[in-house]
Amino acid sequence: IHGETGTGKELFARLLHQEGPRAERPFVVLNCAALPEPLFESTLFGTVRGAFTGAEDRRGVLESAHGGTLFLDEINSLPLSIQGKLLRALQEGTFSRVGSGAEVRVDVRVVAASNESPQRMLDERKIRPDLLYRLNVGCLAVPPLRERLRDIPLLAQSFLRKHGKVTGHRVQRISHAVMERMLRYHWPGNVRMLENVLLRSLILCEGGDELDFLLLEEEGEAVERRAEERRPPAPPPPDAEGTLEQRMARYERRLLVDCLEGCANLTEAARRLGLPRATLQYKLKKHGIQLARTVLG
Repeated sequence: IHGETGTGKELFARLLHQEGPRAERPFVVLNCAALPEPLFESTLFGTVRGAFTGAEDRRGVLESAHGGTLFLDEINSLPLSIQGKLLRALQEGTFSRVGSGAEVRVDVRVVAASNESPQRMLDERKIRPDLLYRLNVGCLAVPPLRERLRDIPLLAQSFLRKHGKVTGHRVQRISHAVMERMLRYHWPGNVRMLENVLLRSLILCEGGDELDFLLLEEEGEAVERRAEERRPPAPPPPDAEGTLEQRMARYERRLLVDCLEGCANLTEAARRLGLPRATLQYKLKKHGIQLARTVLG
């Protein structure tokens, strides 16, 4: 299976497993891009106690997937030396754990995935030709989400059910306007991005049983930038002279002035300071702060 990052290659692999004769057996995932090279062999084939310092008897993912499916994600990150050992295990149906000469029989179906095409992996020598020919019984190219827009409503409803617990399963559907936005968007991060955007939007959804807004990543960043721009500067520290009461009064006055300069009106300033409007008016009068008429709204 090959396609851009985030297109849902693992979802397709799980579907192949669930719809096949091995559906009741294990489905084991190994992300080859997430492992440092020294750990590949022990992770794939397992270890026996004493094989190296700290080694214990442990099954590898190949043995754990016996009878079922082993999904090797980003197989183009699998070292060539390990690819040769994997090929032998698939051809002969046996392998040995690290540190052991005993053979372990295994019956497993391997589904491999990459964000590069098989031909490109061959051209760049990221995969052994003999392993590719062994695995390439069937090849599935997963197009990016922008090329399969009809999948978006089904995926969105699926993710809505999956993450519904963040709203107590209150949100049951997606509004027509939001669905239209999703269908128009280009989704550079594909299915993974769609899921994350929906989750973030659900977290920020305030009420009702319908998701009626969609917070895309660039919009979220823009909201944060605008909030930062509106935030008033921190007031200077209080003066070191005078009694505590005098110093606190000067500090409070500067705090009020700085807040008012960053607000459109008195109501907004009171809200930011967490004060009733009448209390704020009293403090302004107490400190002799005169407001322009435009700020009195």
